[in-house]
Amino acid sequence: MLGVACLLGLPSVLPAQPADASADETAWFAGEWTVAPVPVEGFEDIVAEPQGTVRIEHLGGARLVRHSPERNGRAPVSATFTVKKFGGNYPWWSESGGSVVARKVSENSFDLASVGPMGKADWARALRHTRATAENESAAVPPGFVQILVNHVKPDRQGDFELWLQEYRLMVERLSADGKLSEAEQRAYASWRILAPDNETLALNQDAGLPLEYLFLFDPMQPGASYDLADYLRRGLGAEAAVRKLAEWRELLAKPQTVLSGVPL
Repeated sequence: MLGVACLLGLPSVLPAQPADASADETAWFAGEWTVAPVPVEGFEDIVAEPQGTVRIEHLGGARLVRHSPERNGRAPVSATFTVKKFGGNYPWWSESGGSVVARKVSENSFDLASVGPMGKADWARALRHTRATAENESAAVPPGFVQILVNHVKPDRQGDFELWLQEYRLMVERLSADGKLSEAEQRAYASWRILAPDNETLALNQDAGLPLEYLFLFDPMQPGASYDLADYLRRGLGAEAAVRKLAEWRELLAKPQTVLSGVPL
């Protein structure tokens, strides 16, 4: 693993070692990000071609995982890092070897650079990450767009799943009562319907040991609203508690959510 001096392009004799970033500092990097090469000075008229969207997940403390989607035949990649803080930058130390360095550009963007052969962060070839905010995404929501999330719940965890949902809904309602939700987010919550299995399907699936399908129906999707479960948990519980609550959620599912979407005919 490279030392911080190499990561930041400083003389190798520098003895200081970076401390872990705080949970809140690490959680700042969580979310959906559009990725493109950093703009090149002197070529402002050339627009960098986006390279798609990545998802960064906060695992608690100073740990996060960056998920890159399939692109140009390359398989999806997930890499786990421990985030450090040094000199205003954030070295990410990979658990599988190799490291990168992040530096904030604004409250909604940061650059992520690899380390060159001489041990320096290669900012000229860094990737600019721009947060995929609800405002940026709202233009892509067609009129009447409907989304259905299928939750495949373990057959023996029905009660735990429904209790988790009840606690989550109470938390969102507190956020709304405290004025911490936008008008679009309040409309999105009001249009959220949960469909549970009927009694016959429930009995059949539990007898056969099959997952129980709970549907989250957003009809219609609201432009300008956040639909990120982790986002609301962080706002309602704080970074550390949100990580624990998300871990509870994942443990209740037999497999990841399935996303269905469409528009009226």
